Amino acid sequence: MLVLDVGCGTGFPALELAQRLGPTCQVIGIDPWEMALRRAQHKMKQHRVRNATLVLGDAAGLPFPEKHFHLIVSNLGLNNFASPERALGECFRVLQKGGRLVLTTNLRGHMRELYGVFAAVLREFGQPEWLERLRQHIEHRASVESVRKQLGEAGFTVRQVFYEEFTMRFTGGAHYYAIIL
Repeated sequence: MLVLDVGCGTGFPALELAQRLGPTCQVIGIDPWEMALRRAQHKMKQHRVRNATLVLGDAAGLPFPEKHFHLIVSNLGLNNFASPERALGECFRVLQKGGRLVLTTNLRGHMRELYGVFAAVLREFGQPEWLERLRQHIEHRASVESVRKQLGEAGFTVRQVFYEEFTMRFTGGAHYYAIIL
């Protein structure tokens, strides 16, 4: 099996997948953040992961041939792609027919309590320009339906959506995410 982790950052879940899938599988992680890849490389050495490769690159221009991967994963990458549409189009291009794209993403409404406190602090300190930037940051988050639409426009068929809401104990704020298959 050939697996791609788009937006692998410091190695999760790429390295865990490489370990669990075993030596007959190859996992490639790609990310534009060089420092994160250095950290992932360190983890690979520490844990003796030999069936993973890390690539410095952008999801909007994947350096892989068409129909190359059996599985593509992205853990919270969609939140950070400069062009989610292009990144999803590239994922569709490099995924084999019958392959799967599995992604997680934060949804609109996550960390609501934190953002509320942050906005109050910005108002208290007279920072209206930062309030607008915070509003834009919050509003760019997706909904299940907007992610479903983006995936459809890229050529994917959504088969399952797992939605879970949970409270993070250390902040008391609600956190929302979806796993979209």
